[in-house]
Amino acid sequence: MTTILVREKLATLFLDACKATTTKLAEAQVPLTYIQSRMHVVRTEGHGWETQHHDETGNILRIRGKVIEQAAPMLTDELVHNVDECAAGLLALEGNTLLLNPTFFPPGGWPLVPLLWAADAASRDEEPVRWVREVVLLPALLEHMQALPRLDQAEPQHAKWFANEVVRVATTETASYRVSVPLSGVDIQTPDGAPLEWENVTIRQLSEVEQGDHFKETGASSLMALLNAPPLVVLECNEEYPRNEQMPLTLPRRVRSMMAALQLYGFELAGHSARIEGVPKWLSFGAGLPPLGLPGTSPSWRVLTPEVFTGVAATAAMLERWNVDQPKSTHDLALHRFCSGVARTNDTDAVLDYTIALESLLLPYDANARHSELSYRFRLHGAYYLTDGPSERQDMSKKLNGLYTMRSRLVHGDKYPTAEEISTTRKTARELAQRGLMQAVHGGFPTAEAFTRMALGVPESEEE
Repeated sequence: MTTILVREKLATLFLDACKATTTKLAEAQVPLTYIQSRMHVVRTEGHGWETQHHDETGNILRIRGKVIEQAAPMLTDELVHNVDECAAGLLALEGNTLLLNPTFFPPGGWPLVPLLWAADAASRDEEPVRWVREVVLLPALLEHMQALPRLDQAEPQHAKWFANEVVRVATTETASYRVSVPLSGVDIQTPDGAPLEWENVTIRQLSEVEQGDHFKETGASSLMALLNAPPLVVLECNEEYPRNEQMPLTLPRRVRSMMAALQLYGFELAGHSARIEGVPKWLSFGAGLPPLGLPGTSPSWRVLTPEVFTGVAATAAMLERWNVDQPKSTHDLALHRFCSGVARTNDTDAVLDYTIALESLLLPYDANARHSELSYRFRLHGAYYLTDGPSERQDMSKKLNGLYTMRSRLVHGDKYPTAEEISTTRKTARELAQRGLMQAVHGGFPTAEAFTRMALGVPESEEE
């Protein structure tokens, strides 16, 4: 069977399934639509917000429960036979990759067909046609039918979208997934509300409905949820993975790099969890919700303009060479600890994180240096690396000495600093760590030999 013929059969199947389901619903006296109250988050001046509820009309297939049970199953035996014909046609396509999918996908398709449990599912290797019907065609058919405003409004274009997506999935060598990271503390202002894009990463504004859905998902009944404004933007990234493996449930390095770049640019990111789901959604178990390791609320909001985003994207590209999430080197650790410090709600933890980040940056391993010289080298190296000239070095040395002293008082001293002292030090420590790491990311992390040349005033070109 040719690809064109398979597409035609799939398109016909879609339109026939919509007609059959419309008929079954009418026979069961089930309406094609329902009314639901949907929460909208409306932003007010100064990043304030309020919730509003609006009635919206939805496709009845989106409801699960007794209302739909009256009409299920909705496909006739003849249509189920047509589904199997389409499944066989997909398996016969040149370049078919469907049987590379993992065997653990559960059966789907209810209420179009009777409900199947995992124990009754077809074997991929022993019953490939039935397996494709249960884990590919029926879930795809149901999702595309649910996307219609009403089942009786199905048009040839809708059928074409369904057919093209199924054929594309059946002949691609990799599987895809989408990572969505709702972020507070960031707003974007672009012409016509266009998203900001860098390679396969997008930052776009969330709609009022999306903000409302996020508000409900994160616990609208809790006091913290009521006090904290929902995110205004979402960072999205599409990634691919081997077809025969389970979808990754951790954040890709590119996403972490973009988040770290925003933090290096001074954005106070906040958020609860990311969402990871297959693309298309019907070809996955559901969604993974990995935690972000960020505070739930941001102390400040900043606008990310296209001009600033250009710099953020360039920094994110540089950061991809390091493992910010799982450090495997001192350079990884410096960036990891900086990001941890930004995310801390406790000032003491943040000061320690920033100090460790600076130590990893300013104190590279030197076999000729003694351990007792750490404090001196910390001040000396930082005075040269974090300034633009001799006039600034003395002041920088004092700042670094104060930071190192604070760290010692927090960890070893008998006179514990006050909350105000720690809070003030946190601001200074972040500023210094941010400045040094931005320089290291774009220019390379300094070595012990480089610091020696700085202190001696020897140009790099004169290195022996």
